[in-house]
Amino acid sequence: MRCAKVNFWTRTSGLRCHRSGPAGMTFDALLDEVGAFGPFQVLLVVLMASSRLVLPCNLLLNNFIGAVPPHRCKVARWNATTASAVPLGDDGLPQACGTFVRPPSLVAGNQSEATPTVPCLHGWIYDNSTFSSTIATEWDLVCERKHLPQTINIIFFLGLMLGSLLFGLLSDKWVPESARWLCANAQVEKAHLYLNKCARANKRPELASKDIVEALSSAGKSKKSKKYTFLHLFKTPKLRKISLVSGIAWYGTAVTYYGISLNLSGFGLSVYLTHFVYAAVEVPARLLIYFLINRIGRRPCLVGTLVLTATCIGVNIFVPEDVWQLRSAVAILGKGLSEASATTIILYTHELYPTVLRQTGLGFTSVLSRVGVSVAPLVLFLEDVWSVLPQVVLCVGAFFCGLLAMLLPETLDLKLPETVQDVETPACSKGQEDVPLETKNTT
Repeated sequence: MRCAKVNFWTRTSGLRCHRSGPAGMTFDALLDEVGAFGPFQVLLVVLMASSRLVLPCNLLLNNFIGAVPPHRCKVARWNATTASAVPLGDDGLPQACGTFVRPPSLVAGNQSEATPTVPCLHGWIYDNSTFSSTIATEWDLVCERKHLPQTINIIFFLGLMLGSLLFGLLSDKWVPESARWLCANAQVEKAHLYLNKCARANKRPELASKDIVEALSSAGKSKKSKKYTFLHLFKTPKLRKISLVSGIAWYGTAVTYYGISLNLSGFGLSVYLTHFVYAAVEVPARLLIYFLINRIGRRPCLVGTLVLTATCIGVNIFVPEDVWQLRSAVAILGKGLSEASATTIILYTHELYPTVLRQTGLGFTSVLSRVGVSVAPLVLFLEDVWSVLPQVVLCVGAFFCGLLAMLLPETLDLKLPETVQDVETPACSKGQEDVPLETKNTT
């Protein structure tokens, strides 16, 4: 009986040799044989990234097609006499949603304070210097109907949530599962097929026998009959805590990110420039996270970015609107930090759930994030109650989610969990991430 070649193993000890293949081989070691990151994986990344190039255009399109430009009541005959028919606001500009019953100049004593006002009777005049036409100007979605543009946003995001649920279920029938998932679920034939496909694309030798892949199905025949559902996310203590905390964190991160992204006014800049800067700051934010996440860990990055986002939102509550330079700088920093938190939680969540429930867990957190996205426009409605209430809600929510994320386990330098047992009783520690659980104590 011959043992497996040494290059099949990485940082393992006490491993047994079998005639049919290395029974204690880890999937990561096997993946190294077929190419852990080669042309095959690069192609997958490019295909998945291509959809991300157009997706943000749809998600934030309502910032432009639903914009509400400055407006005032239309007066039937506008001249020097009737010009005073529209009352002025505190800023000296015509009010947007009211007109005098009669111009004050036609009232005895010109007592404008005593002149009653009524809603606009003949429609509105819009400032077309920034937007030539929007849904607000086309259908007069202003004043009593000013919430309708954001309502359209809510309907769009609800459709996005339902679509992700529906097509997520359908994609299970169309898209091949990963070889790691197939191995964890004892589907050896498919895993062998996909690993050899990966090896050919990466110009690496194919696996001659499926016995090597079969060795990874450590649970034996019993695993074949094991079916996991959504309920398994809450059946065990540690996985239940991960599901609840990560779900709330995804919800809070989505509300904060889109609450900032959908609020482009009040910074002294044009909508187009504000949107461009908001988008541009995401590039260095993501690069910084990719640098920090492997040095200080996933949990500190998530906690830190959420708390700092809350701090930026809180600071802008107290900065006067006429100090627009400072407000813009703080808002841009907060937008970058909110993007950093979103990037972190996506990477982090993949490592929290075991392989047998990873897609289920990601689906659960994704749905909660879609709920958060749908709620974000509703938060902006709160400005009718108090002008800074939306910022207060976003600030408190981001801060709470940041503190809550401290309950999640750190995953830096740890082996990806394969089973629920790996999450509940982790046997691998830092520096031993490739040691198979079933052979850790063998000699």
